[in-house]
Amino acid sequence: MLPKTTYQITLYSLGNVLLKFVGILLLPLYTSVFKTTEFGIIGLVELLSLIITTVLSLNLSQALVRWLSDEDQQQSKSIVFTVLLINVSLIIVFSLFTFPFLKQISELFFKTDIYKTLILLMFISIYIDILNRIPLSLIRSKEKPVLYIVSMVIKCLITLVANIYLIKYTYLGIASVLVASILGNLAFFICTFPLLIKNIYCHFLKHEVPALLRYSVPLIFVGLGSVLLNMGDRYVLNIYSGLGEVGIYSFGYKVASIVNMFVLQGVNLAVLPLALKSFDSETGVLFLRKIMSYLTIILCFMFVAISLLSLNFLHYFTNNQEYLLANKIIPVLLFAYIFDGVRILYSYHILYVKKTLWNAYLTIFSAILNIGLNFIVVPKYGFIGAAYTTLLTSMLTYLTFKKVAQKMVYVKYDDRIFWGAIIIAVAGFVFIA
Repeated sequence: MLPKTTYQITLYSLGNVLLKFVGILLLPLYTSVFKTTEFGIIGLVELLSLIITTVLSLNLSQALVRWLSDEDQQQSKSIVFTVLLINVSLIIVFSLFTFPFLKQISELFFKTDIYKTLILLMFISIYIDILNRIPLSLIRSKEKPVLYIVSMVIKCLITLVANIYLIKYTYLGIASVLVASILGNLAFFICTFPLLIKNIYCHFLKHEVPALLRYSVPLIFVGLGSVLLNMGDRYVLNIYSGLGEVGIYSFGYKVASIVNMFVLQGVNLAVLPLALKSFDSETGVLFLRKIMSYLTIILCFMFVAISLLSLNFLHYFTNNQEYLLANKIIPVLLFAYIFDGVRILYSYHILYVKKTLWNAYLTIFSAILNIGLNFIVVPKYGFIGAAYTTLLTSMLTYLTFKKVAQKMVYVKYDDRIFWGAIIIAVAGFVFIA
């Protein structure tokens, strides 16, 4: 199982790497054209997009992955149609209630109505992203990483070319980022559309809707908690320190997210469907233990390597001295990713037993803790305080998830490897730095 999983993780990771790599390639262009305040606006739009996407999608794509692992082929096709119809219906209703008030929404979040077009583009991007989650769930469940990588290559090329053209040769400004994202997401949907058509049967399973919602609705709070946990600090920074520090912090976060780009997203895409089938067998449990150990070692290695090279990374991306201040927070955020990565594996225990409310409780608690600490720390320490708050919250979230998950489905992971790798990584960073 492990060689096959390694192959799938590699392909999924490569797809995510390509997408994030496009973002990394574009950073020098962004920092040369956009002020830190404009980069801060992009960060806040990203935060708002994730919140709306999480709520509006009802996280039904995650329920779809779980249902597809159990149902027969005909039932699975009807489940796909049911999820798609619910998502499309919600998008239509949401549009009717929001499109007439774009000006007011812009004034609410940015204290000016000049960004109403930006808000419209954001909504369109959200809708396509929600629809893309359905074929992505099929790719994961049907174990088709090759289709994923091909679709991602096309998406990334279109996103990259569109960004460069729109920023350099039009007057769209920061709206260029959203337009390019929309074009890239449309390309992904077109590439995966044949898989969606092949695995859909136009039969609405109304009797399955309550069960789907019982599983997915708690995950809305998980998603919201995750967004607020990872990005809520930008909102607090905007209140106390302004869009400039939001821009610096967002820039540092994007560089640190190389770990998420190279490892965590690929692991999550490939491992979750397999993990849900692994808890019932000794071989499966051994597989989970190996994944935990390998993931810890890789994350610790990347923490040391990227931290030591972070200033060089930043000089590649920008010569703007304001953006270079992000070097102070990158090692802190990288260290937090170690605990985030392992916490994801523990969340699979909870998903397996379908007690998703626990995921919601724990994530919301962590988000509230994080935002509360930010309100205390940020007024005095700014974006540096926000980074250390993220680290502390990540550690506490890992510990709470571990305690709850192991009570639900116990797996004897090797904690000596986990803590040993962390101690060696910290010692190595301190000694070399």
